[in-house]
Amino acid sequence: MSDSSMDDDDDGEFEPEPESSDEDDSETEADVGIVTKPPATRVTLEVDSLTKMTYELSKCPECKGPIDIEIKTTCIASHVKAACLNVDCGYILHSDPPAPTTIHKKSNDNYNRNTDYAVNVLYILGMMCNGGGCSEAAKMLGLLGLPNDTTMEGRSFHIIEERIGPMIRELADEILLENLIEEVGFSIDNQSDFETWKRSIDPTVATAPYQNNVTLESIVPVTQLGSKRVPGTPTIPHPVTL
Repeated sequence: MSDSSMDDDDDGEFEPEPESSDEDDSETEADVGIVTKPPATRVTLEVDSLTKMTYELSKCPECKGPIDIEIKTTCIASHVKAACLNVDCGYILHSDPPAPTTIHKKSNDNYNRNTDYAVNVLYILGMMCNGGGCSEAAKMLGLLGLPNDTTMEGRSFHIIEERIGPMIRELADEILLENLIEEVGFSIDNQSDFETWKRSIDPTVATAPYQNNVTLESIVPVTQLGSKRVPGTPTIPHPVTL
């Protein structure tokens, strides 16, 4: 019975579905707003397999002799150095350095700093975002077999944290100020008062556009003598400007 029912369905006439073109698909994706994921910028490779394959496939471009592969590291950031084993040749080739960071201006003293490379800074930021510190960062490197796990806890983590700390605080101040302005804007109905308040907290303005001079009088009967306060003396008004 099942076979016959399938045959009956096949004998019936039906209209084929219209094929969608590539242009229609692209327009649909644009309308929906689908964002394609960017390709990965880094991979983790085994050192032994990488160097072995390089030995077998590579040779000196000058004398066609064998080469030696050395992986140089600055904290986590790594690059490859290739040198010809023929002493009469002396050919040396360095790979491109790891992706740099813009955390500070690059100096011309040929000294590699931990904060010169983005992967080092991103690793510390990732640990800080997840509540980890220098101990967790060192343990993670050790478990993954990544370089310089012993120096991460005692040196590298603190150096990078000290360098990126001011920028994190500056960014936090900007975010808090934006949120404060937004909340005050919701609370003040008068737009003129809101703009005046914004100018009063603008650090680029030399002086505030207006000041509220409010005089407060102390109600506690004390007199200040140096760093000591003696109770029982008459009340003295203290003008305070807000």
